[in-house]
Amino acid sequence: MATEGWGFKWTLAADADLSTKQFYAVGYTGTKFDIIATSGSQNVAGVLQNKPSAAQGADAMLWGVSKWYAASAVTAGNLVAQTASGTCMVVASGTSGVYVKGQVLRGCSASGVATVVLAAVPIVSGS
Repeated sequence: MATEGWGFKWTLAADADLSTKQFYAVGYTGTKFDIIATSGSQNVAGVLQNKPSAAQGADAMLWGVSKWYAASAVTAGNLVAQTASGTCMVVASGTSGVYVKGQVLRGCSASGVATVVLAAVPIVSGS
């Protein structure tokens, strides 16, 4: 079972309807949060903690321990980045140029929710 822990959250307006995107990665779009449509982007801010409609307050966990929806299976210890849809993906060893946002603490199967410790700033892999 995925869990949450202590961390730092920030609230900005949702740039779009994010009511179905709780526990998905969001990034900055000017002065708002939205799903970043580029896998492994350096612009990912954190993981959405609530279910805001457009223009409502979107609470994102920027760093700390959070739940994060995973489209494919992840295992404890995996380094993860965001997919173009906002789910987490494993960053394979040897991959370069992908911005890692966290490390899995408790894994899950495909279409599950993992527990991830989020880095304050995405770190580029292979550097």
